[in-house]
Amino acid sequence: MRDIKQTISLVLFGGAIAFAAVACGPTDPSEENNENNNNTSTNNSTANNTTPANNTTPGNNTTPANNTTPGNNTTPANNTTPGNNTTPANNTTPGNNTSNDDCAFVAMFKGQIESDRGGGGGVFAAGTSSYEMNTGLEQVYSRLETAIANGEGEVDMESGDVSLTLMDAEKIQITGAVVTSTSFEKKDDQGNYIGATRLTFQDQQVGVLAFLDLEAIQTDVDNNPVVLRVGSKVDFTITSLLAFGGTVPQISGIEGLKVTGEGVDVGVIELSDGGALTMADHYMKMVRIHGVVKTENGGCGGSSICYEFEYGPEGSKQTTTLRTSSEFVEVGDCGTYVGPVGSFPGFFDEGASPQLDSVSFSWYAAPFKN
Repeated sequence: MRDIKQTISLVLFGGAIAFAAVACGPTDPSEENNENNNNTSTNNSTANNTTPANNTTPGNNTTPANNTTPGNNTTPANNTTPGNNTTPANNTTPGNNTSNDDCAFVAMFKGQIESDRGGGGGVFAAGTSSYEMNTGLEQVYSRLETAIANGEGEVDMESGDVSLTLMDAEKIQITGAVVTSTSFEKKDDQGNYIGATRLTFQDQQVGVLAFLDLEAIQTDVDNNPVVLRVGSKVDFTITSLLAFGGTVPQISGIEGLKVTGEGVDVGVIELSDGGALTMADHYMKMVRIHGVVKTENGGCGGSSICYEFEYGPEGSKQTTTLRTSSEFVEVGDCGTYVGPVGSFPGFFDEGASPQLDSVSFSWYAAPFKN
């Protein structure tokens, strides 16, 4: 039986238990990003320190469309209003001691969005139409793909990382991107949130992962202090890119940061109704999925465990992988994930499938047990 004191200590942003996890692979410093947003320093020079080396097949039953740039130029089909004012479709009683009411409450979970804790903020919005159509983020994928195909950049023979420094004429201008998630959060000596080194940005076309030095995002182009949160709308210029392990694309360096909005709408694609989770439509974009932990599939890198996560109403069931290093996940739990979609292996890998990587405790919630 769980220690009730431990359970209470995991109260998350929004009133339910939350868990931390990372993309499938060996030990990842994101596992240190606990509910207290601890300040344990991480190696920010080696951007995303997760090797997508999970040897178990994730439980996503859709075929990923993964070797193309995730530049779907239309708003994803599943842009129905999320169930924050109505009872969600998946109210099946899970095999634990929680009631339907508890699960329905958790289905309303908004993750970091509208939270006043840590890097939370913004306003929860349905679909992706609240974002700018094209901020320039898609070029992160196309430029890295070209570099890898042409043998550009520096390759770390041990890790497989491909790092690409952009010359002045090649730098990528981003205009109007929205910060959609934060992790590896940092605090000052007084315990105040001052920024995060792992962020995701989004527009209508794509979501993109970034691992950045904290100093690079603490002042704007005019040398004014900046604190980036979920819901910050920003312009910046990308100076370097990284394909972690050769397969996980991300922004690794920026300059000329300008904040053009705070507390803006953060669009979330609602999939709790049984919509398919795919690489082409959802990689690194914000989703909300309410479902049930069906099976434990064992260790999948470091201290993390991968679970089969089922969602959707009867007749439209879907499964995907939930990955977490938490000791407080049980088969039969109902839970809700609100965060960016990861993958196993990395995006540029032919066999990649989408999965839910709860890198921050504030991205996943489940009811308290009786």
